[in-house]
Amino acid sequence: MMCLNLTVIAVLLFLGTRGANAQCYNCSHSEVGQGMMETGQKGCADPFIASGIDRITCNGKCTKTKMVMQPSPDGRQPAMYMISRSCSPHGAPCVEGDQVLMNNATMSQFCCTGALCNGQGMVGFSGLLGLLALLTTAAIFY
Repeated sequence: MMCLNLTVIAVLLFLGTRGANAQCYNCSHSEVGQGMMETGQKGCADPFIASGIDRITCNGKCTKTKMVMQPSPDGRQPAMYMISRSCSPHGAPCVEGDQVLMNNATMSQFCCTGALCNGQGMVGFSGLLGLLALLTTAAIFY
C-alpha cells in the first residue's frame, strides 16, 4: 500500500511539472568590466537567486543562455558577461550548446521542460529520471 501511495505521489509530482502551464524564470543580467557596469536583475546571474525573479507561463521550453566575452588583447574591449533565462515559443527549435567559441566569446544555451527548470545550472534535471529514481527507491523499501 505504501508503494502505491509513493507511486501516486510521484506521478502527480511528475505531471505537475509538465504541460501547457509550466513556468519559466524570465530575467537577464549583464556585466561589463568586472563590475564597472551592470544591468538587469543580479539574482539572474550565477549563482542563481530565485527571490524577486519574474516567472512566465511557457508552452515551449525554458531556456538559459550564457555568453562570456574575454577582454581584447589591446584592452579596448573589456570583459563582458551576459545571462538570460526565458521561454522559447512552442514549436520553435531550442538549440543547445555548451561553451561554443565565437571570436573571443563563448556561448552556452540549455533548454528544458518543467516547472522553473531554467533556474538550475547548465545541465537540466530530467523529470523522468527523478520519477524513475523515486519508484526504484519505493520498490527497494517496499
